Amino acid sequence: MSNEFFSEFGCNERAYLMMFSHYVPCTLASHQCASLIGQYAAQSEHRVVVGYKDIFEDDKEASNEKKAKKVMIKHGALVIFPGSLATIARKLGFEFNN
Repeated sequence: MSNEFFSEFGCNERAYLMMFSHYVPCTLASHQCASLIGQYAAQSEHRVVVGYKDIFEDDKEASNEKKAKKVMIKHGALVIFPGSLATIARKLGFEFNN
């Protein structure tokens, strides 16, 4: 997809990788999803955007939302909330029926 994007729009444009998840990418010791996304954002030519709705919690452990956002933003990812998506999309010219 990246090659097709650059062949159509040229190398001066920057492609976006947009990830949407119910939960914020986790900070759980067994996964470290937020850290992996941060590392990818730091190394990638793509602009990484992460959207989420909730924070993972169960009886045993919970993800740290503040830490997750901090590590992703520190490495260049843009972190947004679903409520913000409609506003952003409208500013880009998209319209919604609801």
